[in-house]
Amino acid sequence: MKIFFSYSENNITHLKSFELAEGSTVDELLEIDEVRQVIEFQNADYKIGVNGEILDGKFFPVPKKYRLQEGERVEIYNSLKVDPKDNRKKRAL
Repeated sequence: MKIFFSYSENNITHLKSFELAEGSTVDELLEIDEVRQVIEFQNADYKIGVNGEILDGKFFPVPKKYRLQEGERVEIYNSLKVDPKDNRKKRAL
């Protein structure tokens, strides 16, 4: 099945596709060398999500338990450098 992997680097979003076996988990995708190299360059505060939903174990399973389906997009989310609320307050003043 075809799975997409998305991450941002220097304000550029990259999208790559991978062929995985049916029933593969997010962790299995993260073990692919090309994906692992991308993760190594992320800061320590990154999170993993699928189709815009963070895999945190609360509302969606953690990556090792989430079974991917055809066409899903696995994403890496980095922590924000600037709080959007603070940024809006500064512009308003």
